Amino acid sequence: MRILSAAVLYQGVIFSLPAPNRHHNILHAMTAMGLPKISHREQGFLTDTGEYIDRKGALEIAQAAGQIIPNETGVLSYIGLFSEDVW
Repeated sequence: MRILSAAVLYQGVIFSLPAPNRHHNILHAMTAMGLPKISHREQGFLTDTGEYIDRKGALEIAQAAGQIIPNETGVLSYIGLFSEDVW
């Protein structure tokens, strides 16, 4: 299994844009669609099987698939995966 794209879960609906878009790109697109700017949105990722995964689960998948790219600090977030970690 691999991570394909960033995604946002809002009221049971998954919003996503293809990589290398990041969560903020998705949030801007959602606002442009007329959705309210509220913080009750879960940020995660879509896998190559079409499954929505939260940040912690996505980190495990990306590590197992060898998708993590080195960052300036060399430290991954305790929160989970960020799109900057994979593209």
